[in-house]
Amino acid sequence: MIHTHGGFEPIAAAFILAILLVLLIVLGIVALVVAAWCMIFKRAGYPWAMGLLSIVPVANFVIVLFLAFAKWPVEREIEELKSLLRHYMPPAPLAGYSAPTAQWPAPPNPPAESAPGPTSTPPCTEA
Repeated sequence: MIHTHGGFEPIAAAFILAILLVLLIVLGIVALVVAAWCMIFKRAGYPWAMGLLSIVPVANFVIVLFLAFAKWPVEREIEELKSLLRHYMPPAPLAGYSAPTAQWPAPPNPPAESAPGPTSTPPCTEA
């Protein structure tokens, strides 16, 4: 028979300490995952609190499907801004193609070579 002196045995105390340490690590990982889900929802344009659903056992699977297949508010906002831009800017050329250059018409009377006149310098003649 093992007699104790009114306290925990060392093995029992180590076991309880190990369980508490594991629980602390698990809670830290859960907090990190929940914080990541909150940031994902926030950046997608949804309320960050929807990330708290990652704690609920069935909801954590549903939120992955929701994010995968739903149209995000950020995407809707980008589409609205693109539609506004289309009204103000011409479409950009496709990749690999250059924008068409403007073909300017030739002037109606091209300048002729100027004849020596009073403002021009006379040609040098050597005698």
